[in-house]
Formats: sequence, C-alpha cells, structure tokens
Amino acid sequence: MHNATGSVVVKPSGDPVEYKTDYYWVVLCKNHRFHHKGNIAYEHHILLGVTDAFASLPILPEKIKVRCDSCGEEYSYKETDMLRDEAQIPESFNAHPLFNTTAREKQFQIPNTSQALGAKRLVHFLQQIRTILGLSQGHGEHHR
Repeated sequence: MHNATGSVVVKPSGDPVEYKTDYYWVVLCKNHRFHHKGNIAYEHHILLGVTDAFASLPILPEKIKVRCDSCGEEYSYKETDMLRDEAQIPESFNAHPLFNTTAREKQFQIPNTSQALGAKRLVHFLQQIRTILGLSQGHGEHHR
C-alpha cells in the first residue's frame, strides 16, 4: 500500500499495512430538515447494498422506495440518485431487497459459477483457435 506521497506504508514489524475498503451503493436521504440540524453541509448516506470499486448497479425499476435508517422517512429514488461510497460495515446492516443478492454474494463470498463456466469455455475456445491457426501449444510458433 502507498500513502499520499507514494511511499509504501509499513507497520513497525516491517509488514505492509492492510487496508480493506468496503464499498456500498448509497442514496442521500432527502429529509434535509432532520439531518441538517446543526450542520447544513452534512448529507446522511443510506446504505443499500454491498458492491466493489467496479461493479455496475443491479438492474432496477425506474424508481425505488428507500426508508432512512436514521429518520425513518421513506422516499423514492431514481437510478441517477445512486452513489458508490466507501463505508465501514455496520453490525446491523440489512441490504435493500433489490440489492440483497449482491450483499449475500459479497458477505459469504459465494463464487459466481457462471463466470467460472464462462472462463472454461473461453480457454477451450482459445485452444481451438490455436489449433486452427496451427500454433504450437508450447511456444506460439506457426507450423508450416
């Protein structure tokens, strides 16, 4: 891991510092009157589901209803309202029903068998291409 200056961050023991980032899909609560008391710059993030740094949003209806975990109000949100955010995993986190599958896969690290099967098919396909082109298995040379 590197710090802001690009130097590797290490523990006093000499081991690299582990930095685990958890990403969530979030929306900003629209109940500004409740959440902005004392700090108008504060935006309350409502966690919807676990994600990673690169995943696309799951397929969603045009609008989804989300109840705030803090103020209890429920509002409708569009896909354009969804944000990816880094957050610490709360002990009592329950994913929104539309994000539940993503949360379950991330939490229990269930392998995606369709991706594994796709990778096997790709390897087989590439081996067939090599054979058709007459490429050697070992060195990538053409046979004439």
